[in-house]
Amino acid sequence: MVILLNQYLESLTNMKYKDLFSLKNKVSVITGSTGILGKVLSSALAESGSDIALIDLDKGKLSRLSKSIMKKYKVKCKAYVCDVSNEDLVKKTIINIEKDIGKIDILFNNAATKTDSLEEYFKPLE
Repeated sequence: MVILLNQYLESLTNMKYKDLFSLKNKVSVITGSTGILGKVLSSALAESGSDIALIDLDKGKLSRLSKSIMKKYKVKCKAYVCDVSNEDLVKKTIINIEKDIGKIDILFNNAATKTDSLEEYFKPLE
Protein backbone atom coordinates (compact mmCIF):
# COMPACT_ATOMS: atom_id res chain seq x y z
CA MET A 1 0.00 0.00 0.00
CA VAL A 2 2.76 2.46 0.97
CA ILE A 3 4.75 1.60 -2.16
CA LEU A 4 1.71 2.19 -4.35
CA LEU A 5 1.02 5.51 -2.61
CA ASN A 6 4.66 6.49 -3.04
CA GLN A 7 4.57 5.64 -6.75
CA TYR A 8 1.32 7.59 -7.14
CA LEU A 9 2.73 10.65 -5.39
CA GLU A 10 5.89 10.48 -7.50
CA SER A 11 3.84 10.35 -10.69
CA LEU A 12 1.83 13.41 -9.61
CA THR A 13 4.68 15.53 -8.39
CA ASN A 14 7.66 14.03 -10.20
CA MET A 15 9.54 13.95 -6.91
CA LYS A 16 10.35 11.40 -4.25
CA TYR A 17 7.84 10.99 -1.40
CA LYS A 18 10.48 11.66 1.26
CA ASP A 19 11.39 14.97 -0.39
CA LEU A 20 7.94 16.25 0.62
CA PHE A 21 9.07 16.10 4.24
CA SER A 22 12.66 17.23 3.87
CA LEU A 23 14.39 18.66 6.93
CA LYS A 24 17.59 19.39 5.02
CA ASN A 25 19.47 22.39 6.48
CA LYS A 26 17.55 22.10 9.76
CA VAL A 27 19.02 21.34 13.18
CA SER A 28 17.13 19.04 15.53
CA VAL A 29 17.88 18.61 19.23
CA ILE A 30 16.69 15.48 21.02
CA THR A 31 17.01 15.16 24.80
CA GLY A 32 16.96 11.65 26.19
CA SER A 33 18.27 10.62 22.80
CA THR A 34 19.77 7.26 23.79
CA GLY A 35 16.49 5.87 25.12
CA ILE A 36 14.08 3.76 23.10
CA LEU A 37 12.00 6.63 21.73
CA GLY A 38 14.97 9.00 21.44
CA LYS A 39 16.92 6.63 19.18
CA VAL A 40 13.96 6.12 16.85
CA LEU A 41 13.15 9.83 16.70
CA SER A 42 16.79 10.80 16.10
CA SER A 43 17.01 8.33 13.23
CA ALA A 44 13.72 9.51 11.71
CA LEU A 45 14.81 13.16 11.79
CA ALA A 46 18.20 12.27 10.30
CA GLU A 47 16.54 10.17 7.59
CA SER A 48 14.57 13.29 6.63
CA GLY A 49 17.86 15.19 6.28
CA SER A 50 18.08 17.07 9.57
CA ASP A 51 21.40 17.56 11.32
CA ILE A 52 21.15 16.18 14.84
CA ALA A 53 22.26 17.21 18.34
CA LEU A 54 21.95 14.26 20.71
CA ILE A 55 21.60 15.04 24.43
CA ASP A 56 21.75 12.45 27.20
CA LEU A 57 23.82 11.41 30.22
CA ASP A 58 25.73 8.35 28.96
CA LYS A 59 28.76 9.45 26.92
CA GLY A 60 29.40 5.97 25.51
CA LYS A 61 25.85 5.45 24.27
CA LEU A 62 25.81 8.97 22.83
CA SER A 63 29.05 8.36 20.95
CA ARG A 64 27.84 5.07 19.46
CA LEU A 65 24.48 6.54 18.41
CA SER A 66 26.10 9.62 16.88
CA LYS A 67 28.52 7.54 14.81
CA SER A 68 25.71 5.25 13.67
CA ILE A 69 23.49 8.14 12.55
CA MET A 70 26.31 9.91 10.70
CA LYS A 71 27.32 6.72 8.89
CA LYS A 72 23.80 5.68 7.93
CA TYR A 73 22.23 9.05 7.04
CA LYS A 74 25.25 11.20 6.06
CA VAL A 75 24.16 14.16 8.23
CA LYS A 76 25.97 16.12 10.93
CA CYS A 77 25.36 14.49 14.28
CA LYS A 78 27.03 15.56 17.51
CA ALA A 79 26.63 14.18 21.02
CA TYR A 80 26.35 16.30 24.16
CA VAL A 81 26.44 15.01 27.72
CA CYS A 82 23.99 17.19 29.62
CA ASP A 83 21.79 16.84 32.70
CA VAL A 84 18.71 18.75 31.55
CA SER A 85 17.73 19.46 35.16
CA ASN A 86 20.84 21.69 35.44
CA GLU A 87 19.87 25.08 33.96
CA ASP A 88 23.45 26.38 33.64
CA LEU A 89 24.59 23.22 31.86
CA VAL A 90 21.59 23.41 29.49
CA LYS A 91 22.47 27.03 28.58
CA LYS A 92 26.09 26.04 27.87
CA THR A 93 24.96 23.08 25.80
CA ILE A 94 22.67 25.27 23.68
CA ILE A 95 25.55 27.67 23.01
CA ASN A 96 27.78 24.73 22.00
CA ILE A 97 25.13 23.23 19.70
CA GLU A 98 24.59 26.51 17.89
CA LYS A 99 28.36 27.00 17.56
CA ASP A 100 28.99 23.40 16.38
CA ILE A 101 25.97 22.69 14.16
CA GLY A 102 23.86 25.83 13.75
CA LYS A 103 20.66 27.52 14.89
CA ILE A 104 18.21 25.11 16.51
CA ASP A 105 15.05 24.57 14.46
CA ILE A 106 13.47 21.57 16.19
CA LEU A 107 13.51 20.58 19.87
CA PHE A 108 12.14 17.29 21.12
CA ASN A 109 12.18 17.15 24.93
CA ASN A 110 12.32 13.41 25.47
CA ALA A 111 14.43 13.22 28.65
CA ALA A 112 12.77 11.45 31.56
CA THR A 113 13.55 10.40 35.07
CA LYS A 114 14.48 6.77 35.46
CA THR A 115 13.14 5.40 38.71
CA ASP A 116 11.14 2.43 39.94
CA SER A 117 9.14 4.67 42.28
CA LEU A 118 6.00 6.29 40.86
CA GLU A 119 6.06 8.75 43.75
CA GLU A 120 9.55 9.91 42.78
CA TYR A 121 8.64 9.97 39.07
CA PHE A 122 5.74 12.38 39.62
CA LYS A 123 7.52 14.50 42.24
CA PRO A 124 7.90 18.14 41.07
CA LEU A 125 11.45 19.23 40.25
CA GLU A 126 11.03 22.66 41.84
